[in-house]
Amino acid sequence: MGASITLAGESLIAQKMGSQQRLEVVRFVFANVPDLNPNAPVNRAAAKPPAAQIVHSYTIPQQNVGYVNPNQVVYSSMLGSDVGDFDWNWIGLETAENVLLAVAYVPLQQKRKNIPPLQLGNNVTRNILVVFDGAQALTGITIDASTWQHDFTVRLKGIDERERLSNRDVFGRACFFGSAFQVEKVGSAYQLNPGVAYIEGVRIELTKVSPVVSTQIPTQSWLQVSLRRELNDVVASWKVVFAPDQVDYVTSDGAQVYCVPLADLTASAVSDRRTVEAINGPLIQHLAARNGDYQNLRARATTKSDVGLGNLPNAISDDDTTNDSLILATTKAVNAVRLALQDAIKKLINGTTPAGKAKQLETARKLSISGAGTGSVDFDGTADVDIRLTMPDIVAAWKYTKVTVNSKGLVVSGEYLQPSDVPALDWSKISSGKPTTLEGYGITNALPLGLTSKRPQLYAPAPGREFYTGALEIREAMLVTDTQNNFDYAPRIQFHWGGVVAGDLAMDVSGVLQWKGLPIWTAHNFTPAVKADKATTLAGYGITDAIQTGKCGLASSSAALSPIDTIGLPGGFHYFGAGQTTFEQYVSVLNIPYGSSAYAGQIGLQQGTPEPRALIRSVNNAGNWTPTRELWHSGNLNPSSIVPPGTIVAFAMATPPPGFFKANGAAVSRITYGALFAQIGTSYGAGDGVNTFNLPDLRGTFLRGWDDSRGLDANRGLGTLQGSQNASHTHGASSDVQGAHSHGIWPIALNITTGQGGGHYSVGASLSANSGSAGAHNHNITVDASGGIEARPVNVAMVYCIKY
Repeated sequence: MGASITLAGESLIAQKMGSQQRLEVVRFVFANVPDLNPNAPVNRAAAKPPAAQIVHSYTIPQQNVGYVNPNQVVYSSMLGSDVGDFDWNWIGLETAENVLLAVAYVPLQQKRKNIPPLQLGNNVTRNILVVFDGAQALTGITIDASTWQHDFTVRLKGIDERERLSNRDVFGRACFFGSAFQVEKVGSAYQLNPGVAYIEGVRIELTKVSPVVSTQIPTQSWLQVSLRRELNDVVASWKVVFAPDQVDYVTSDGAQVYCVPLADLTASAVSDRRTVEAINGPLIQHLAARNGDYQNLRARATTKSDVGLGNLPNAISDDDTTNDSLILATTKAVNAVRLALQDAIKKLINGTTPAGKAKQLETARKLSISGAGTGSVDFDGTADVDIRLTMPDIVAAWKYTKVTVNSKGLVVSGEYLQPSDVPALDWSKISSGKPTTLEGYGITNALPLGLTSKRPQLYAPAPGREFYTGALEIREAMLVTDTQNNFDYAPRIQFHWGGVVAGDLAMDVSGVLQWKGLPIWTAHNFTPAVKADKATTLAGYGITDAIQTGKCGLASSSAALSPIDTIGLPGGFHYFGAGQTTFEQYVSVLNIPYGSSAYAGQIGLQQGTPEPRALIRSVNNAGNWTPTRELWHSGNLNPSSIVPPGTIVAFAMATPPPGFFKANGAAVSRITYGALFAQIGTSYGAGDGVNTFNLPDLRGTFLRGWDDSRGLDANRGLGTLQGSQNASHTHGASSDVQGAHSHGIWPIALNITTGQGGGHYSVGASLSANSGSAGAHNHNITVDASGGIEARPVNVAMVYCIKY
């Protein structure tokens, strides 16, 4: 069943992915929603229907969940014939957090309970397939759906494979029809031509010219083809890749991918590497249209020698009696022999010839039956026979209640059932077959005890207004005469709510109705015109402890104008227009008193603004109002603007909070995380090129501000990776003391530009020196290596995450 993931479900999936928690779907919910259009798109923002519309909930057993592939999981509900009765047109999936995950609309369905013999129930099985990236991993489902659903997945897979191999036998490893999937260079761009091809027996088709983009030239273009499961079907899938020497491989979900070359691309030309057949129509017509000389075809010419029959003579004869090995019989001679043989066989079959008499009896025989029944028939062997059996009349035809049967199973006598034939058994001794309901005895004109849908239809025995002629009569309790005047004996009707007795309605000896022993007032015992006080105000009744309507804005469409800066205003609703105030002008104010009149709090809503403004303040210990503070909401503060999608944040914990992904280069859905995709696009990787895109991979790296034309880090693109490097620098060196002399040391410049940036080098230098006593000589100067495998500052490892 096709269902749509709700917005709440989409948010929950994102939260679970971000926090690396398992998504648990626990129940199906069935509802009957009035006026629901089954063909309308699912309202993904709608909540679960109200309780009055929900007709059934089904807890999903563990064995009723399975995965179709890494991105598709399926949940199944199986409602047996012991469930019902209800109708439904809305079905949903609910998680352990009571979040509505997915919803489907359907035409009104019926679920009926099996109630023999009155009603034949039905079984209902409904499956909902949930599709999103990483569905199997997030739900933790390890059961293949084919192990619990009655489907033909395995068999269909075998059929698909046999069809593929059959195509493979015809078309070989690869067969392109004409210019199908040919890579052509158009200007500076490349395109694929439309058409049909068979790759390892898998048929693929391109209906129109499709552009292809290569990131580097020269390169090779290859076609990758596979059969993949998609929802409940298996479809051919293909894509073009630009990489050298592709080989067939198997994906992580078990799909076999076949790789065949398309073309070699250079800046100036395209070399076609396809296996092409000049096919532009049905294959049989194409083969039949071939002409020319084929070495392996038979009947290369039309003479006898061409087919190895050169030694046969040319003589022929129409005489079917000829017996000569050098003469060939014509079709006329052969037909003559055939007709003679057919005539002989016909006479043999129909018994005309003596040999044919073998299928008949020489003397016809009679087959007879005797005993309880009689019958006979003549049999001569020419055809099957049927003996009609005649049974004698033993008893007269009638509906007997008691019969006598002989040892042969025949009824020999019949009579009516007598009273003595029914044993006098105690009712309690009947252990089976004893009905316990009116329905069991076929009684339809009585009301059963307990819950029932039956309703009595009562009629007055005679017209008139006399009480004794009414349609329903309730007598005094305990079936006694009216001489008992105690209220305990009063006629009464008891009302129940579940297992609780809510009360009873009874009539006392004076004829007054009583509810739970208290009178029910009617015009017979209470006259409002005489006994009721007709005052219309609280004061009119002398009531002083109630709030008057409109006081402090209660039960009124307007509030009182009040000095809202006054501490000690009565609790309730007030308003303030234009004027001096430490709060705000033109506000509706809710004044909330404290236990002491010296303290209070106020909540205000300013009127006339395009967006609602909610304001609060309270009294501090100094007896003054605190500063007025405004409450923020989605109309004046967008949470996404605080940390917009694409923001990079470093966290000190291994698991990011909800709303963030680890910046680890993972591929995520372009639809589910559309806000992030709109910001970064495919700058950090195109994912699968269709449904996903890649996050930045910041693991083990430092961040650096984008140069953006400043010139300190020129020719850098936003988001590009840069290797480590040390700036060019010099090193000073010194030698050991060698006698009383001095040397002039030239600085030795080392330009360290290695990828790791940590190495120094030993350099041998020939230096000239002037010394009065040592004379001219050389010293070896050694600059020792230092450092590790990379250049880095002091740092702390954090987890870089990106807001989605």
